[in-house]
Amino acid sequence: MINEEVIAAIRSLLGVIPSDCNDYADAPMFRQVQDRIKPIQNWLDQLTTDTSLTWENLTDGGIHNKNTTYTWEEATSVKIAALNSANYAGHNDWRLPTKEELESAFGDDWFLPSFYWSSSTYANNPTDAWVVEFYSGYTCASDKSDFYYVRAV
Repeated sequence: MINEEVIAAIRSLLGVIPSDCNDYADAPMFRQVQDRIKPIQNWLDQLTTDTSLTWENLTDGGIHNKNTTYTWEEATSVKIAALNSANYAGHNDWRLPTKEELESAFGDDWFLPSFYWSSSTYANNPTDAWVVEFYSGYTCASDKSDFYYVRAV
């Protein structure tokens, strides 16, 4: 775990760079610096936003394949069950994130720009569950038989 003083020091250094590129003669160079700093800022925000969540690391293959979609039922009966039986990352309590947990992660670079299942059933229709889209931040209810991406917590 990163020390809070280290996080504060990094944020202080990032704050030295103004957010308005109009103050600089070389605006394109400034934008390049800002583009390189954004992932660091996102990482710091993730560290300080909710340190109680551990997100599954998605890859290009196997049960962690970032390109595999599931129905809501398969998300728990196949993917989550496989993570728990494998004791993935030393844990056997993996689950689908709630709608609120997914919404709090909106904008993070490690999600594909697509819809992800939440564990939250839509109250007005129990055959639907909430999904969050990571390109626009759009949240909606969708039929549990539809196919979407899954990232476990």
